[in-house]
Amino acid sequence: QGKLETRIPHFQSEELGSLSDSMNEMASQLNRRIDTIVQQRNEREAILSSLAEGVLALDMNEKVVNYNTKVLELLEISDENIIGKSVQEIVRNNELHDFIDSILHGIENEEKDLHFKLSSEKYIAVYGTILINHENKKIGTVIVLNDITKLKRLDKIRRDFVANVSHELRTPITAIKGSVETLLDGALDDSESARKFTQIINRHTSRLISIVEDLLSLAKFENESVLHTMQFETENLFNIIELSVLAVEQKSTAKNIKILLECDKELTIHAQHKYLEQAIINLLDNALKYSDNNTTITIQAVRKTDKTTISITDQGCGIPSNHLPRLFERFYRVESARSREMGGTGLGLAIVKHIARIHNGNVEVHSTPNEGSTFSIHIPH
Repeated sequence: QGKLETRIPHFQSEELGSLSDSMNEMASQLNRRIDTIVQQRNEREAILSSLAEGVLALDMNEKVVNYNTKVLELLEISDENIIGKSVQEIVRNNELHDFIDSILHGIENEEKDLHFKLSSEKYIAVYGTILINHENKKIGTVIVLNDITKLKRLDKIRRDFVANVSHELRTPITAIKGSVETLLDGALDDSESARKFTQIINRHTSRLISIVEDLLSLAKFENESVLHTMQFETENLFNIIELSVLAVEQKSTAKNIKILLECDKELTIHAQHKYLEQAIINLLDNALKYSDNNTTITIQAVRKTDKTTISITDQGCGIPSNHLPRLFERFYRVESARSREMGGTGLGLAIVKHIARIHNGNVEVHSTPNEGSTFSIHIPH
């Protein structure tokens, strides 16, 4: 019955006694070997289940002989018993099928990044190697799968960022270079032309400085070590907003835009004064750029049960709803040409988002085209 721990009694007869001893010794050895095999199997399963990568072993007919639970998770396989099933039956991805076929019948070791359309888009790095038995014959393949979706997204963000920065820097640099060349070609001799082109150089130099300063600000807010050294104190919110309004006073006066402040003069907030002020200035600057002359911008600060909300409402052109989800991305613009013409770097709102985050808060926007927009910073107590 397979009860190997049971022992045969020792018989007095020499022949039977020797036979019983041999049977008992054989049962002990067999029991030890079975225990060793079970232990090795459990160790192997523990290792496979603890891996961050998915592991899939197939035979020469592309049928599953072993796997770990990570494979089910990565490939979103609902059936938990896939032993003996063909890979075509459990995963519908032609690229993966071709990859496995090339391992079994061609290249013995291969690595490739594959695209999967599952519940969401995934990019999975697959590495395959051939399985060989003691007779040096192919008996199948082992496929290791690693989810690289986040890496792909980060790489896309990096490439987009480099492309955007290059584009943003190229425009003012080209204008500066063109103006310098014109001046060197003789425009210096004409005082009116010289003034015109030096003004162009000055304007685009200021734009370059703004872009670099905003990039440095973003880098600082994303640096964890810098964030840990920031000092947060109880500040008078009315004073912070008042200083922000003062900072944009020249721009508001030039467009005859009235800025109304609705805030309790005794309202306090636990914040980093300098950066919260910068966020409010950025939102005010944005509101002023897209507001018509002789309109009003309202700043309202309200303390609620669990948070303090600072809202800035303008009477500008508003933003179409399809642009709102991406509004706080770096370099994202609703109207690129108009924004550059107004001197925007495309980084102001991204900076606001990061400043809200370092205060454990968030920023949101509500907008109606041709009526105006409201940007709100929410900071928890």
